[in-house]
Amino acid sequence: MKHLTIVITLFTCFCVNAQVPKNVIVELFTNSRCSTCGALEPGIMNTLQQYPNLIQIAYYPSAPYSNCFFSQQNKTEYDGRTKNYAIYGSTPRVLVQGVEVNNMLDTASINAYLNQLSNFEIKIVHEKTSSTTAQFNTTIIKKAIDNTTQAKLYLAIGEDSVSYAAPNGINKHYGVMRKALTDSSGMEVLLPVNVGDSVVISKNYSTSGTWNHSLLTGFAFLANTTNKSIINANKQKLNIGTFSGVESHQSTDQFSIYPNPIANGFINVNSAIETDFIIIDMAGKTVQKGILRKGENQIRLSNSSPGVYLVKSNNRSIRFSIN
Repeated sequence: MKHLTIVITLFTCFCVNAQVPKNVIVELFTNSRCSTCGALEPGIMNTLQQYPNLIQIAYYPSAPYSNCFFSQQNKTEYDGRTKNYAIYGSTPRVLVQGVEVNNMLDTASINAYLNQLSNFEIKIVHEKTSSTTAQFNTTIIKKAIDNTTQAKLYLAIGEDSVSYAAPNGINKHYGVMRKALTDSSGMEVLLPVNVGDSVVISKNYSTSGTWNHSLLTGFAFLANTTNKSIINANKQKLNIGTFSGVESHQSTDQFSIYPNPIANGFINVNSAIETDFIIIDMAGKTVQKGILRKGENQIRLSNSSPGVYLVKSNNRSIRFSIN
């Protein structure tokens, strides 16, 4: 009987101290017209590549350059996240686990947060529910004894990479935040009371035809309400599921374009059928539309500004850029 009591005691201790690894997040605040950002970002990305398990997301506030290509697409939410940390007004700024670090992001800034544990685990289910909508479910599970009763949960949708030749020399942008599903500072959540309990937060959102849906990732950051430090975080790519055929960002035998990127003001479109087409910019504005003949078509785009566009036809879309 004495041995049985010891076994039970050890088992109980194991249950109440079943902490989980704390994922590390890096939040980059940058601007496509900021020359300092252009000089520092390659080094920042090189550092991040050394840590493949890190969670990285980028925001493009309207200061110091209000005409930033990305900022103009989502000014309110970019500025809101920046103001949440009281760092609005200059870029680049880098935060690790909700704490601002060396803006060159050296390995020492990251190593200080590695191999830490959390009393809360975050799990995500991220699925497309129609050709234009998706659902993002976040589950917060209490894994060990903790007296914290509430926290802030920030949910956002980002695109893993976006090709755009920015004025500051950066041609590929990583972890671009596209849409916030909560307030910029996060939503107040009541945390589970008992170890093993959980709470679920569900959010539905509309996708944009200008995003590459196969590259969409959902982010969930759980932070302390007082100092905004991260309790735990997670991310999950969008599961397109049965809607994978609704759109394509690759050339197919039904619909293809060349050259890409475009440099001479013309785009050649090869269509398997006669159909309508529309060209939109990354802000969703229609810049051109018409009819494609079966076979080879040449469309003049000389009046369009440099940037990234989508040509959509017959329920398919292909991303291209104009230099």
